Amino acid sequence: MVSFRIGIIVFIVVFLLFFYFVYKAEKNKQNNPFFITFVVSLTFGLLISFLVMALIYLFSGSAKLMDVLFNFEITQKQIFYLSVSYLIYNVLFEGIIFIIIKQMFMDNNFVNIVGVSLLRFIVLLGIGAFLSINKFGNIIIALGIIIVTYMLEYVSKGIETKHK
Repeated sequence: MVSFRIGIIVFIVVFLLFFYFVYKAEKNKQNNPFFITFVVSLTFGLLISFLVMALIYLFSGSAKLMDVLFNFEITQKQIFYLSVSYLIYNVLFEGIIFIIIKQMFMDNNFVNIVGVSLLRFIVLLGIGAFLSINKFGNIIIALGIIIVTYMLEYVSKGIETKHK
């Protein structure tokens, strides 16, 4: 139920932001931009909130799979908070940190991948420690989520190259 509330909150925030900016841009171009603004904001709001919820469920599912396989006895609330925290880190900070690592090591893909993996691992361990997940479970769940993240990146790069 908490995840549904987060989905609704994400939708409302995105909808209102898109509505404000699109209405402001279309107000000068048309006499009555309300309908177009509403449709565009609704579409993008639903799309972005669906994407956020899908990522939360994907990360939660991978953490729950690790919990079921290794019997860590982690609560659903801990898994959910771990997933949301990692998604927030991934969206807000990882892109900036990846650019810094890429600039430091230039085109050395191996060093870039190892650096980002190590950083993801440390962040997930920190989040897990904050949520009081046991050490062994924390390590396995962090590795599982990192593997799922790399699988997502691999698939998205494959789709990107397919459309070029």
